[in-house]
Amino acid sequence: MSSAVLQKYIPEEAIPFISQLIHEKSLLLKFVPARASKFGDYSHIRKQWQHKITVNRDLNPYAALVTLIHEIAHLYTNEQYGRKVRPHGGEWKNIYAQMLRSALSQQLFPAGLAEVIYRHAFDPKASSCTDVTLYEAIRSYNSPQHSQEPDHHINITEVAEESQFRYRGRVFLMKTRRRVNFLCEELRTGRKYIFKPFVMVEPVLFC
Repeated sequence: MSSAVLQKYIPEEAIPFISQLIHEKSLLLKFVPARASKFGDYSHIRKQWQHKITVNRDLNPYAALVTLIHEIAHLYTNEQYGRKVRPHGGEWKNIYAQMLRSALSQQLFPAGLAEVIYRHAFDPKASSCTDVTLYEAIRSYNSPQHSQEPDHHINITEVAEESQFRYRGRVFLMKTRRRVNFLCEELRTGRKYIFKPFVMVEPVLFC
C-alpha cells in the first residue's frame, strides 16, 4: 500500500512505522466500509501464506493507527504461537504493549493521547472501546467526516435502560448492560442483539 493511500487514514508521522511493518510481512491491508461490530480484524490466508488486515475507513487517524497496531500484534502472535494461545491472551497483550511503546517512543501520538495510551499499554484490553478512557480520548479527535452518523445521533452508552433507539432503520429497546456490551431487543421481531459500546444510534423521542 502506497504512502499516499496511508496518508488518507493514519497520521502522516506514522506512515514510515506502519509501512515498514507492511513490507516486512507482505501484509495485505484494506480500509473498508464501517462495521458496527468491530474497528478492524486480522486473518491469515493459509492457502496463499498471506496476512490480511482490514480497518474501518471512517475512523479518525489515531483510532485507525491504534487499530492497526492492535491487529498487527495479532499477526505477530500468530507467527510466534500459532493457534496454541487465546486471541487476546497474555502473549498478544505483551506484543501489543511492546508495539504501543515503540509507537510512543517515536512520538506518533499527541501528548494528551500519548499519556492515555501509555497507561493502556500496562493492561491492554481486547478492544480499545472496552477501555473507556482510551476510547473517549481517541474519539475526541473525531472530525465530522469521521462520524458514522449525523449530529442528532448519540453513543449507545447514553441510552437508558428500557429506552428505545433507532439503528439502521430498525427500532430497538435497551435491555441491560453485559460487562462492556449492551443487550437490546428489536421491537418488530423480539430478537435479542448485542451492541458494542462504540455504536452510534438515534434516540426515539415521544411527544
